[in-house]
Amino acid sequence: MNFSVRKTSISQKIPDDWYNKSMIGAARIRERFQNENIDVVLSADETFLKFHERSDKILVPTGEKRVGSAEQYNEKDGCTLMVTMDMTASQLITPLIIFKGVMGSNLQNIWNEIQMKKNGKNKSLVLFTDNHWQTSYTVMIYLNYLREKLYYNKKKVGIVWDKASMHISKDVMEHIDKCNNDNTSYPRLIVECVDEGLTSIYQPPDVVINRPLKVEIRRKYYELLRSRNNFKPGQKISISRVNLVKIVEDSFDEINQANNGKNRYIQHAFEKCGLNPWGGSEKFECHLNKLSENGAYNSLMLKNFHVDIEKKYDKNY
Repeated sequence: MNFSVRKTSISQKIPDDWYNKSMIGAARIRERFQNENIDVVLSADETFLKFHERSDKILVPTGEKRVGSAEQYNEKDGCTLMVTMDMTASQLITPLIIFKGVMGSNLQNIWNEIQMKKNGKNKSLVLFTDNHWQTSYTVMIYLNYLREKLYYNKKKVGIVWDKASMHISKDVMEHIDKCNNDNTSYPRLIVECVDEGLTSIYQPPDVVINRPLKVEIRRKYYELLRSRNNFKPGQKISISRVNLVKIVEDSFDEINQANNGKNRYIQHAFEKCGLNPWGGSEKFECHLNKLSENGAYNSLMLKNFHVDIEKKYDKNY
């Protein structure tokens, strides 16, 4: 019946005038890409993956008043995954995966050697930072990877992402300008940002891809666990970096295979989010109208209104 059981994960504060701001923001991006005469449109978004998947619900006998779990886990143990969609090709491109570690250490070199021996090439870009978070430096490395490894040649590449501090830092902006002033065969990068609070409305990975991708990753994770039979009750269940990267790569392949033929829903996602510079805004308006009819968004807007009222009239808020 087109329903699913989900956690109440909508927590981002959406502006009161989100409809108009979304229309204006998407139109601004389309106009910029049109004026720059771009050849390729990309949209990138970070999400978090856990080494140890854990449900927040457990099965207990009826009537039990106190329930708990002996399961051991660390909900902060995981990695950052950057999901990048290519509208023109209707594909997910090489994932960026960031683990906790030391940038530029022997661990990075060892990882690259393992990947090359295993695949003959790197199907993903794996980096390490102190806290597995994206930084301005990892953003610049990823942009270099897009320019040098993905064979966009002299094409103009439009990139859409959110206004996270590392995306719009001075270092990143200067790096993009330096890249664009390079007279080699590398492509020119045109970067635009989704406005604050609106990524859940017109950022393609957030709107269309992240959830089905995580479902596929979770399915492969449990398949891997079922292949093992030496667990003890309450034991912490985790997987290695190598296994997690393979799961991500295979999940990307699954998504891309589903886009073959007529079902090009990655391309359609940009039209739904109003970010196709060669198209109109009809599908985007339809998307926004459906959101305005959605009870979850109405409830969220009401919650934001109540919080604003409390801040205005309660001096101790």
